[in-house]
Amino acid sequence: LSAQRQGELRIPNAKMKIAFRANGRDNWGTFVPQIRWKTYFSNNLKINVKALPQNIKFVGDFKIKASVGKKNINANEAVNLTIEVIGNGNLEDITTFKPSMQNANVFDEKIKHENNKITQKMAFVANEDFIIPSFSIKYFDLKTKQIKTISTKEIKIKVKNAKKEKLVV
Repeated sequence: LSAQRQGELRIPNAKMKIAFRANGRDNWGTFVPQIRWKTYFSNNLKINVKALPQNIKFVGDFKIKASVGKKNINANEAVNLTIEVIGNGNLEDITTFKPSMQNANVFDEKIKHENNKITQKMAFVANEDFIIPSFSIKYFDLKTKQIKTISTKEIKIKVKNAKKEKLVV
């Protein structure tokens, strides 16, 4: 469970009905399979949710990595990037890593969630050298009770056959 707001939260009791097989006898003494039902109830829960410090959005313990298919490309060729975040915490709250760049077009796919890992793929297209920026996550570590920041390194992309634009005066 991931609380979405601070304060006192109440979770009402849950009801579960379970069917099981039982053998009974009919009026002539023959065994007849029957279904019997048993009902179980949970307790009500009251949880006091504390606010995260300094507007942190993520809680847990994470690792991040970014990798590209190649660092040398031709002009207007795509560079494929994969970002992976692995760990325990509220990974489902991470929405996108797509950067805004002036010298490259960025095309991103929706983040894929798989157990304790999320993956996002992007393609960068440019006609001049560029740098894929560092991606980072700031989170609250429950074990150490500290705010931590994890990040990838910048990735320099060299574009061969880059078009040089002439400056018109």
